[in-house]
Amino acid sequence: MAKFNFYNISKKEKNELLNELYSIVNQLNTKEQIVNFFKDILTKSEEVMLARRIRIARMLLKGESCIQISRKLKTGFDTITKVQKWLKDGLGDYVKSLDKISKKIEQKNKDIDPNSLQGLANRFPLYFGLTNAVVKTLKGER
Repeated sequence: MAKFNFYNISKKEKNELLNELYSIVNQLNTKEQIVNFFKDILTKSEEVMLARRIRIARMLLKGESCIQISRKLKTGFDTITKVQKWLKDGLGDYVKSLDKISKKIEQKNKDIDPNSLQGLANRFPLYFGLTNAVVKTLKGER
């Protein structure tokens, strides 16, 4: 497949393409549908790149420096700078969405005793991977 050049299509066509994408995402009702949709349309690399940008934004909002983020995520300063620009100059929904999900994560973590089996499983997911998968299956989350 030929490489796509963003600048070689008209503004009207860009808007139509993006509107179609946003409309489809808007129709997805469950987390499972959203996950499956993105797994279908994105490569594994694209998924990770998108998730990394979100992680970078969360880290920036927590006050971590570019150097700390670069070291932790092994990402370049260009990417971090782009995310900083989105946070500063964007429409605000990026920050609102991150705030909302961060609060949900924090609340979920507060509700779980860190010394309980679930607390340990959350802190050490690789050690509890099979157990977590079985529990989620039994709860009908998969």
